[in-house]
Amino acid sequence: MKNSTKKITTIVATAIICVSTLAGATVGAGAKAVQNINAPTTSVSQKQSSKVYKIDLKGNPATSYDWSYEVNTPDVVKSISKEYKSDPHYDGVMGVGGFYRYKFVGVKEGDVKITFKYSAEGYTVNKKTVTLRVDSKLNITESKKQNGKPFNYYGHGFTKKGYDWDYRINKTGIVDIKVQYTPNKVNPWKAPGTYKFTFTGKHAGDVKVNVMYMKSDKIQVTETLNLHVDKNGNVTRV
Repeated sequence: MKNSTKKITTIVATAIICVSTLAGATVGAGAKAVQNINAPTTSVSQKQSSKVYKIDLKGNPATSYDWSYEVNTPDVVKSISKEYKSDPHYDGVMGVGGFYRYKFVGVKEGDVKITFKYSAEGYTVNKKTVTLRVDSKLNITESKKQNGKPFNYYGHGFTKKGYDWDYRINKTGIVDIKVQYTPNKVNPWKAPGTYKFTFTGKHAGDVKVNVMYMKSDKIQVTETLNLHVDKNGNVTRV
């Protein structure tokens, strides 16, 4: 099976990086996603029912990537706002990312599925789908899936050119991959920081992932991870 390859080259000190390996999602040969460390991840602002449903999606307007969404039953909910807020950052740091906040309200009773995509020039590097229930009083509740235990892999490195990482995976749709780089607290500009690769199970199966990151300007580390996802979504290294 052909490998699916995605790469993000980052250029500032603080952030969270997330790229989902999506079933059916492909990137053309030689395609390269270049963006800030503040690449996309997602979080939901509330879990209980509410008149307004809010969701936060990590992103960076300094890149060409932006969030869009599709609704399978558009007459059940409608979007009332989309706003961007920057993450806290050091003075003088350029291109710092943040998050986009969408707000939806109910229009009529029913169920709806909203799919968010973080894309540029036809390439989607992250995807988030939520299922919502709107009751007769137009309160909105999100249907949550029970997640298994993820697997974390840690690496240490630093490069003056940016905090570069890459991966190659032999199957899509088995795990989601999220990468968080934490700068060195004592000297973030010269001392090595920590890469945290988090693998979350999507479907039961086995997958091989080669993770690569820059230990220094000239040294790249490659680690092969053979992972197993059980029927409960728990991820283990085998």
